[in-house]
Amino acid sequence: MKLWDKGYSLNKDIEKFTVGNDFLLDKALIKFDVYGSIAHAAMLNKIGILTKDELKKLKDALVEILELDKKNNFHISPEDEDVHTAIENYLTKKLGSLGKKIHTGRSRNDQVLVDIRLYSKENILEVENLVLGLASVLTGTAEKHKDVPMPGYTHSRKAMPSSVGLYFASFAESLMDDLKILGKAYELNNQCPLGSGAAYGVPLNVDRQLVSDLLDFKKVQNNALYVQNSRGKLESVTIFALSGIMNDLARLSNDLIVFSMDEFGFFKLPDEFCTGSSIMPQKKNPDVLELIRAKSAKIDSNLYFVKNTVSKLQSGYNRDLQLTKEALMESFNIAVSSLRIFKTIIEKKEHQKKLHNERMKRYRKNMKMTNIEKYKMKIKSYKNNTEKRNQFLSSLNELPVGLVL
Repeated sequence: MKLWDKGYSLNKDIEKFTVGNDFLLDKALIKFDVYGSIAHAAMLNKIGILTKDELKKLKDALVEILELDKKNNFHISPEDEDVHTAIENYLTKKLGSLGKKIHTGRSRNDQVLVDIRLYSKENILEVENLVLGLASVLTGTAEKHKDVPMPGYTHSRKAMPSSVGLYFASFAESLMDDLKILGKAYELNNQCPLGSGAAYGVPLNVDRQLVSDLLDFKKVQNNALYVQNSRGKLESVTIFALSGIMNDLARLSNDLIVFSMDEFGFFKLPDEFCTGSSIMPQKKNPDVLELIRAKSAKIDSNLYFVKNTVSKLQSGYNRDLQLTKEALMESFNIAVSSLRIFKTIIEKKEHQKKLHNERMKRYRKNMKMTNIEKYKMKIKSYKNNTEKRNQFLSSLNELPVGLVL
């Protein structure tokens, strides 16, 4: 039974279209919806809506759902539409009308928001740990190879002598800046939306602070309308933080792809990270780095999609917001998997990838620091060439107009 049931059957094509793949995505939200339901039930008990015995029955049934979910035995059907309906249907089937009673004082609108906030908080913490792990590996690599020479480039041309240490340490420091942005995303998600209803509050004296405390939020998100208006906005902030991390990984991926080419030979990717060609037996392809580079663009596109979706909406809840969930979840999945893979790549490089010192020495000879006299000679030559160029341009003015392009 649908939570919004009006006593008529919905057109099957319309149902399929409007549900989309929410019933699949919401598998990731089951435990968070259970947590929110337990906290809400405790609050309903405090304000006299549920008795102590009713609260216990509901809690026991909700814990059963958690156990079923751990074994992958709690299912959400397309007919359920989402996790909220699936859980309430389970409670109603088991407890009768008491199962429906838990919906008192809340809407699916604030339910899905609390689920997404709890989901985001947990995943942000996981991403933070993975970023710290990768930054630590990069720092260790930089320290180990701090004296290994490496060309420094500007405009994609050799510019000045540098080192492997400086190179990898630069990405470690960049990731530390990414963590600051991610921390702000966590702070914004650390606000409890439950009790705001569909966007305009509920006609009950609910204790929003109690629910917030039970779910370990830092504060209650105060304005009921802004709670709904912040959906999509907070997702975009979170995806933006993830995009910064992935942009760093994409840049590092691109560097490693180029620097491991035979023409450069600064690094050698382990065979176990390279795929082959079906027609060219000599090929060892850096597919994993290429995919990370492309996945960074996917997160950027998710950010663009969410921001453009919410910017066109009237205040209050709109069904468009349903689609921001998938963009957020996909972005987390991409970031988490990419960070895990990259840490493994750098770790293996630490033990298996040999730096081509001979080739580095050759580059080093070509990049000795130039003294000031050589710079003066280059400046003089540049000025002479500039004067000749200006004379040539002036001579063009004396040509017939038809010859000037």
